[in-house]
Amino acid sequence: MDNGYHYVYPICQIYNGEICAVQKSGNMFVAKVFNLSRKNTRQAAYYELRLMLLCNHQNVVRAVNFFQDDDFACIVMPKYRECDIYEYLMENENKLLNFITDVSAGLQYLHQLHIIHRDLNPSNIFVDQNGHFVIGDLGSAQLCHRNNNNEYVAQVMVGSAPFRAPEMLNTTYSFCVDLWNFGLMIHELVHGQFPFEFETEAEFLYLLKHFEYQPESRNNLIDDLIWTLLNKNPCKRYEYTKVVAKLQ
Repeated sequence: MDNGYHYVYPICQIYNGEICAVQKSGNMFVAKVFNLSRKNTRQAAYYELRLMLLCNHQNVVRAVNFFQDDDFACIVMPKYRECDIYEYLMENENKLLNFITDVSAGLQYLHQLHIIHRDLNPSNIFVDQNGHFVIGDLGSAQLCHRNNNNEYVAQVMVGSAPFRAPEMLNTTYSFCVDLWNFGLMIHELVHGQFPFEFETEAEFLYLLKHFEYQPESRNNLIDDLIWTLLNKNPCKRYEYTKVVAKLQ
């Protein structure tokens, strides 16, 4: 490493580099290291850094530093707790409402900046040292611009297969794909499983096209929230903010 940061240990490999723990002046951080020898990686690193520098919110990851040489580019971020988010919430059931309100606040902030995360899933939610939930990894995120119909849209299908929203099968989609992902996470946390099952990519794409969420019950606000977020009509998912307000 460089710029005063020292490599401590690896956390995980990514398609264009590595995530690792680093240290500087006795303080721990996380570094996303991009291997610049891989095609389009330099542009990806700069774009992700650009999005992170736009953000200043306690529930969205931020960049602490950035440096590069001829071979690597490195985005330095705060060091969050290393834990499986589902296991953490199972052990701290009283934190579920905090999870919902924190992720909701982070999403609303990103969407106000016209950023779609596009890969919201449990591996990209972190817990900071104060117990706040933080949306991380903007590597698949996109800053949207208005189209000819004055709508903010994206076009490329990205993200982890189980968390892709139905409208990603269309030509364009917008911020509501993140709300679908949010609903899937809450459903799995509350009910211990996904609302649908599949084994192959073809089965998943078929389900995505034909799936209609039918909850077993809507006896409480969290079930109502899941039902709202998993609405096949993207525009109706925005009503989730009313349910979150009631939960608070």
